[in-house]
Amino acid sequence: AAGAAVKIVDSYADYEQLIGGVETLFKGSSKKLVKYAKSAYKTAGLSANNYMKTATGFAASLVSSLGGDTEKAVELVDMAITDMADNANKMGSDIKSIQNAYQGFAKQNYTMLDNLKLGFGGTKEEMQRLLDEAEKLSGIHYDIGNYADIVNAIHVIQTEMDITGTTAKEAEGTISGSIATLKAAISNLAAGMGDANADIDQLTENVIEAFQNVADNVIPILENIWDHLPGGAKFALIAMGAVAAISPVAGAISNIAGAVSGLMKILPALASPVGLVVAAIVAAIVAIAIWGDEIQAALQKLDDWLQGVFARDWTELFGPVLGERLNGFFASVKNIWDSIKQVFDGVIDFIRGVFTGDWQRAWEGVKEIFRGTFNAFASLAKVPLNSVIALLNGAINGINMMIDALNSISFKIPDWVPLLGGKSFGLH
Repeated sequence: AAGAAVKIVDSYADYEQLIGGVETLFKGSSKKLVKYAKSAYKTAGLSANNYMKTATGFAASLVSSLGGDTEKAVELVDMAITDMADNANKMGSDIKSIQNAYQGFAKQNYTMLDNLKLGFGGTKEEMQRLLDEAEKLSGIHYDIGNYADIVNAIHVIQTEMDITGTTAKEAEGTISGSIATLKAAISNLAAGMGDANADIDQLTENVIEAFQNVADNVIPILENIWDHLPGGAKFALIAMGAVAAISPVAGAISNIAGAVSGLMKILPALASPVGLVVAAIVAAIVAIAIWGDEIQAALQKLDDWLQGVFARDWTELFGPVLGERLNGFFASVKNIWDSIKQVFDGVIDFIRGVFTGDWQRAWEGVKEIFRGTFNAFASLAKVPLNSVIALLNGAINGINMMIDALNSISFKIPDWVPLLGGKSFGLH
């Protein structure tokens, strides 16, 4: 948890610094560039931070070559960064080497032109040849001394070679492209969690959508591999999968057992905590497998009632001061409850799907669990960190006080009770 918090803080710190650089370079057009940066996880497979970092690397030369026209510069920056990503995806090049090449072009250094693998060598003469070829294709004259012309000419050549637009296509249609998009979306969410003005709901939805694309690309391939495996290999994989699934569950049970051991000490007559947890998990799975639809229907009735409570205007009963506080409280509770219900529905769908052989329902359940979990994080991200810490500290202190109180309970059996009379007992 501490590591995740540090990552969020670092991501947002980078975001703040990069925003400052973008505002300095693009002035009144900076908001438009930030908008492009936020959608770059799809168009260029880059997080907003990486997009802005790339943009600031050559923006000054671009703005200068356009006579200070920041509006045009923003459009060209977006085109250039998308071209870089498209080139990396199509040609299999390292995106960093392509970014370095563009930064070199801004300084009239053409030695890295061959990094783009467009059929042109790393010399000034070869860059001129690229401009001449682009001019033949577009009918527009390009000046080697103008950086904006170089960026435009490269775009013309890449479009002719059917490189343009490949990143956006791969973001949905290929495993590597969809994974890059997912990583960028997660990076954006991490940075957004540190920003009080960020649209966390949208950032979360972006992650979920990206995850869906990864799944859509991976699952058909796994199904195809499975269909072509011999029976013995399938059995071996099932066995390995069972072991892999049991291991984390065993670890989780162990952690749960450790967490409740303090409470269990005051009830020595009870069985092993691990045994209780395992029994509870097994019982819950069996109950869901048998009565899952009924449980889900009951959960829906509870949800209908709670939504009525959440939607009520409490100022009508308690006046404007207390009523507004209650309205705010129930609005926060609603967000958390909606996420919990989503996870519960997902768990029920998954277990019912597995036990009935309805794999589509099982998969939908997995997606709902994922979606509900991220929505819960999104809801919690909107709560000030100090409030969360205070809430956790209060809960921990309350539990400790409860345990201390239970441990301090002692009583003496009256002398007139046969056999046990006069003896003292306690829970400590």
